Amino acid sequence: MPPPTDPVAAVAAPLISLTDVSKTFQGRRGDTVALAHVNLEVGSGELVSLIGPSGCGKSTLLRVVGGLLGADGAVTVAGSPPGSARAGKQFGLVPQTPALLPWRTVRANVRLLTEVNRGAEAHTVLSAADTDELLAEVGLGEVLDAHPRELSGGMQQRVALVRAFALGAPILLMDEPFAALDEITRDEMRYLLLRLWERTGSTVLFVTHSIEEAVVLSDRVAVMSPRPGRITAVEPVTLPRPRTAEIEDTVEFLGHVSRIRHALRDGMGR
Repeated sequence: MPPPTDPVAAVAAPLISLTDVSKTFQGRRGDTVALAHVNLEVGSGELVSLIGPSGCGKSTLLRVVGGLLGADGAVTVAGSPPGSARAGKQFGLVPQTPALLPWRTVRANVRLLTEVNRGAEAHTVLSAADTDELLAEVGLGEVLDAHPRELSGGMQQRVALVRAFALGAPILLMDEPFAALDEITRDEMRYLLLRLWERTGSTVLFVTHSIEEAVVLSDRVAVMSPRPGRITAVEPVTLPRPRTAEIEDTVEFLGHVSRIRHALRDGMGR
């Protein structure tokens, strides 16, 4: 089994850069070190997954990148602090649950962020017509005027994905967006995400617990250790794009899955 890739391997002209990043939460029962000396670079247009055991700090790291949490160390987004990027509407967030407003239709939920961020600059917000076209492309053209309660879980998550991409933000932070879906729907959503990403060229930082999902989606997979979370390995995924479900039956795909599984075990000291 080849050794894990150097976890601090440099990316040419990184869009996101984390250097020696640590995060400690203070509580009544003492301090909790969530992240310790994290180093990672993400290039413009890359799709990079974070994978690791529960509680290792993946979501915390995502929030640090997004400027929602402060941390020790150096974090830059396009050469500036994350807070500046957040103020400039450079981030789109896709959480674990779709977080749709129940009183708004599918079309209105997707347009919500573009309405709230009318002053956003430096990226292209989709027009109403383009948004409707994108909804139709992902199979929601017949339910534009439906409300969330009328949709399945998979359909609701499709709305959430389109909403994030419709804003046109150059960086998307995705925190296990498919975790609550059944396996069949989850598998379908992976390839839907790939189609949207390939269409827009956004930079994506994607949190997942699924090795297979990480390999299907990613240019590189960053493996994290148990808490306090560290990046212990970064595995490049060399599978050709565009990717379809058939790639999961290839020897190359299984090889990537095996290497990441071993990297996870090594990071946990097993």
